[in-house]
Amino acid sequence: MIKKILYLITVLTIISCNNANKTSMVKEYEIIIEPNYYVSLNWWGLKQLGFWGNDPNPEYLHWSNKLSEAGDDLRFKAPLAGGPLFTFIFQIPGYIGPENVDDFEIIIEGCVGFIRTGSIEKLKADWPEETKYLEKWYNHVYIDIIFNEIGEEKEDVIKTLEIWKDYIKLIWDQYLPIYNKKIEEYPFDSINAYYKNSTILLQWDSIMGVQYPYEKFIVCICPENNTLASSLGPEKIVFGARYSKDYLEHSIVHESGVRYFPFDEFASRKEAAEIMKVDYENLLRIIETEVCFRKHEIIKIDKDIFLYGMHLE
Repeated sequence: MIKKILYLITVLTIISCNNANKTSMVKEYEIIIEPNYYVSLNWWGLKQLGFWGNDPNPEYLHWSNKLSEAGDDLRFKAPLAGGPLFTFIFQIPGYIGPENVDDFEIIIEGCVGFIRTGSIEKLKADWPEETKYLEKWYNHVYIDIIFNEIGEEKEDVIKTLEIWKDYIKLIWDQYLPIYNKKIEEYPFDSINAYYKNSTILLQWDSIMGVQYPYEKFIVCICPENNTLASSLGPEKIVFGARYSKDYLEHSIVHESGVRYFPFDEFASRKEAAEIMKVDYENLLRIIETEVCFRKHEIIKIDKDIFLYGMHLE
């Protein structure tokens, strides 16, 4: 308990320091709901491999075996894929959002460069606009955490990533008509109209005492995943298309609130950086708990799906 209290004191101290440097000028923000083909393709592809708790599609059994063998030590295999590879096969490509196979190959080359050098500079050089906030997420402490998990398996990560690239190239066009049919009825226009004048981020500004660090908060709709919401990067999340508008609003409020905590600034401060290195997961849990506590000022919630889903009670 004392350890967690110290975590929270450190977090709140950093936020207080930020408050002293912020102006009172009101910012304009956008909340955008949009499709993201690669994110949906990724989930669909994992399902065909049997990597998401299901039986593999016999048509793709060769790829399932090949990726399971390459990713065995990295926990990227049937029946449930996990491990550090998700940063490189899901989060970074999904965050940038390739529009075609050529874009996807360039992103994977950037990820390979990241693995070899420990730097995101190639990704930033190839995609300057799309990655302008990437350092806020991939700060030096978080990068160390990723590579500590990889350990001596860098070449295995690269090998698995190359196989994944070839697999995605194979299924890119195959999935397109499936995706178009699933996504065509999602009410993007009406939902974006609803959020056009939303005050969610302005309310968070007032509650947190600091300004939201980005111009936009982007929700990528995915018809394939079973999870409610998951993070892609600094200002982007993935939301399951099957869930209701109420769940969407709750997810926007919660996930945008989490992004007020400046991990890049944490990493630049010795005490907070040490906490990140030693117990990153519990630091995240305290931030999530703080957001759960404060968001009731913005949205009425009968049962907090994030609180109970992450066992923060």
